[in-house]
Order: sequence, then C-alpha cells, then structure tokens
Amino acid sequence: MEFWTFLQGTGARTRSSDKDDGDWVYRAVKARVIAYEFPQGERIYLQPIADEFGISTWPVRQAFDRLAQNGLVIKAPRKGYYAPTLTEPKVSGNYLVTKHFLALGLETLSAKPMLDLPDRESIDAILKALNRHEEPDAKLLAIYTGELFRTLAAITGHSATVFAIKYTNDHLFYVRTLEANLIDTVRDDLVYFCKLLRAGEYDELALAIRDYHEQRFALLSELMDLMRPYQSANR
Repeated sequence: MEFWTFLQGTGARTRSSDKDDGDWVYRAVKARVIAYEFPQGERIYLQPIADEFGISTWPVRQAFDRLAQNGLVIKAPRKGYYAPTLTEPKVSGNYLVTKHFLALGLETLSAKPMLDLPDRESIDAILKALNRHEEPDAKLLAIYTGELFRTLAAITGHSATVFAIKYTNDHLFYVRTLEANLIDTVRDDLVYFCKLLRAGEYDELALAIRDYHEQRFALLSELMDLMRPYQSANR
C-alpha cells in the first residue's frame, strides 16, 4: 500500500542497485518536500542532502528533477531548485479539485457489494489502522487521508480522477497535518467514509466528501494562520 511506502520513506536504505538507491532517494526527498520541511520559496541545496544520505549529488538531482516534473518543487534554469510556497488560492484549488473529482466519481458508481470492489483489502487495512490508533498523530492522519482518497479514486475507475487525486494528495499533505489542530473529527470522518464505502453507500459517501471539504473551506483562513508562523520561522 502506498502509505506504508511513505512511512518507510525516511528509513534505512539498501544498496541493492543504483536504481533502488535512486528510488529510495526520491521517496525520502519527496517526503520532506510535501511535509514542507524546506523553507518555503527558498533555494534547496543538494550537497547537504547528498552528504546526509552518504551519496553523490547525482541521484539527489534526479530526485528533484522528478519532483519538478510533478510540480512539487520549482526548477529555475542555472539557479537550482526552490521549495514550493503555500498560498490560500493553491490550497483552496486543491480542496476544490479533490471534492469535485471524488464526489462526481462516486456518484457515477452503481451500487455493488464491497466484495466486488477492487481495493477491498486497502479499505480494510485503512479501517484497521484507524481503529488501532484512537488518537493518531497529525502525520498519520494525513497519510491515512491520502491513502483513502487514492483508493476511492481507483474505485471510480476514472483515470482523470486517479491522476487528480494523486496530484492533490501530494500538494495537500502538509495542510492535512495542520487540519488536525483545528478539526477534532478527522479520524472519525475517515472511519465513517470507510464504513459507507464498505456498505456501498456511494451517494451518501459523495455527500459526506462534499461536507468534509466545505468544513475545510470555512476554516481556510485559520489554516493559513497556522502556516504563517512556520513560514516566518524558516526565513
């Protein structure tokens, strides 16, 4: 499952092959970028990262090239790579895309039992993880949210939905870690989504997805206030 891979992103690496090294570096660097661990809008220097990983700058550069292609960092010709900056329009836009694609995709599904769903095991694993952690930390909640939304997108069978949710999951990861500071029902909401999906209640789930995002639109200004101290501290 993708979120287990994410959790392993900063773990110990192996040296089985150059390709494996490159994949590990990409996962580790991406985990830091989407968590906004680099100062927003500032240049990211590759040598310190390479030194930390005990590798050359080449696989680090390759990783940042991939991130730039996916819009997760900015690549400036002859200047290097720059960390992304969170703005209210960006966050609002990613919320809107997530709500629109998931809700419409779910509404087009015909009712069918959970046994027929292609990602039943993923949903069961997410629900089990949520039930195991009654008070999961903010990072875990963000990971579970992304994995659940990725699974919902896959179930719709729409390639555009899958692509859109993959994009917004990356761009909203850090924001979702902040949501836990303002919304104390995140875990309960995710459990509810899983139960609706297991019951084949797609219309009800689509409505719940819309309500979930409307709550975040209403709190957007407060979310941005939570981001500003982080931005200032890293300048």
